Amino acid sequence: MKHSFLFTVVFLCISLGYIFPQNNTYKNIIGKINTITEENSKVQIDVQIPEVKDSIINAELNKLIKSQIINFEKENFPPGKEKPFLRMLAGYSGFKDRIVTFIFKTSISAGENNSMEFLIPFSFDIKNKKQIFLSDIFRDSLYLKTISKIVIKKAKEIYKKDDPKLKTFIPNGLLPKPENFPSYYFDEDGIMFNFSPLQIGTMAGTDYRIKVLFSELKKILKDSKNIVN
Repeated sequence: MKHSFLFTVVFLCISLGYIFPQNNTYKNIIGKINTITEENSKVQIDVQIPEVKDSIINAELNKLIKSQIINFEKENFPPGKEKPFLRMLAGYSGFKDRIVTFIFKTSISAGENNSMEFLIPFSFDIKNKKQIFLSDIFRDSLYLKTISKIVIKKAKEIYKKDDPKLKTFIPNGLLPKPENFPSYYFDEDGIMFNFSPLQIGTMAGTDYRIKVLFSELKKILKDSKNIVN
């Protein structure tokens, strides 16, 4: 199966028990959550879309989500008894009233033994009403070196539970490259990064969520108090 519709999002095996972070700060920003349910001769779709009270952010979020749906419908799925199914469950997190991240727990099923689950996050700068990326909050382009160093150290501590001597720990997927850090969301005190098992090592059996605190990044942040200008 092709996966172009995922953009650069890392495929993550997310447990069904994953609970989205929710924050009361965003009740004045986010209204009800609408659901798009569609079924045609080829696919089934069940997607939640948060209704954002700011019209500019709302339009941009809708465009991003609908592009996921359109690209899913274009996929050339192998024939089978069951229709390919797309489900996107919405949650959100963020930093104060500055950044909000919409997090979509996404499930794709294309028949028996052919399914996957992963996260798709979209972050927005609330003040400037635009989508925001990691590069927007740091002073220079070397920020990934700092993040990578912190993440590798924390990943080793987590991985030691399964492999105390780290013999199978191969953190190639944690090196400071943009393609290794596409899936993340902001919260009140840091950035939560999501990694697939094979990014960590050969014995990893589940996804990894590793938080890097803003306090660990304050020397390279553009604005250590507000995160965005």
